[in-house]
Amino acid sequence: MRAVAPDALEKVAAVSGRLAVADLEAISQAMNTLRRLIKALADRVYPARTELVEVDGQKYEVGSDKVLNRIKLFLREHCPSDSRRERLNRTLRDIHERASAGAHADIGGPEARSLFLATYLVVGEILEFAPVAEEAPAAQQPDAADEAGARTEPRR
Repeated sequence: MRAVAPDALEKVAAVSGRLAVADLEAISQAMNTLRRLIKALADRVYPARTELVEVDGQKYEVGSDKVLNRIKLFLREHCPSDSRRERLNRTLRDIHERASAGAHADIGGPEARSLFLATYLVVGEILEFAPVAEEAPAAQQPDAADEAGARTEPRR
């Protein structure tokens, strides 16, 4: 996940921390963060556009707020299995709807944790179809000596 959508990984840690608190406000915030995680996924795999996108005679809005449409179109382009694509879209839609309701309704800790785990799994599965993000420039990457554990500076 780090190589494909590093910003999404930060949101996973935020949700986990909020769920550890286990009060209703923290759970509500965690559900909002789940929605932002799904939006980060959409932003990564199918950036928003102002124009409508037409596929097989059906027009889709793909603006910033149309995260499920954008992910659906990404999967349509990259997931070769119709049944897998339908399952991923359905699962993500159900999670998104429940997380949206969680901001306005009481969701208990066990359900919130289940939604978090389901989101993590489905986002990870969708990211299998995404190209890996560009590598950091060579100047920012550790050199082979660093990776091997060699130190160029004395220990302090």
